[in-house]
Amino acid sequence: MGNFLIEPQKSCLDQIVWFMKKNTSLQHLDFTGCDLNRNELETIGGALNKCGSMLSLHLCSNPGLCTELVEILRKRVHAMPEREVVKIQNYTHQGSKI
Repeated sequence: MGNFLIEPQKSCLDQIVWFMKKNTSLQHLDFTGCDLNRNELETIGGALNKCGSMLSLHLCSNPGLCTELVEILRKRVHAMPEREVVKIQNYTHQGSKI
């Protein structure tokens, strides 16, 4: 990992975005319950296309998160569409219950 220096004149959010863009091995960020508004979440989302190593980003329980923003972020990272959960009934095959 490279040498990352904190710049006191930048906001915390600006520094996080800078870190996301510069770090080539960042795989997971959890912003659950950080009280982020939509503008802040969009700012974080703007760095996603520069963060090629990212595997998961958690944004739940933030007041700015909405279905529309989730879809925008999913498209930004070329995520697969959310799949509908299908309930599978018990199935018997040759006497064995699955």
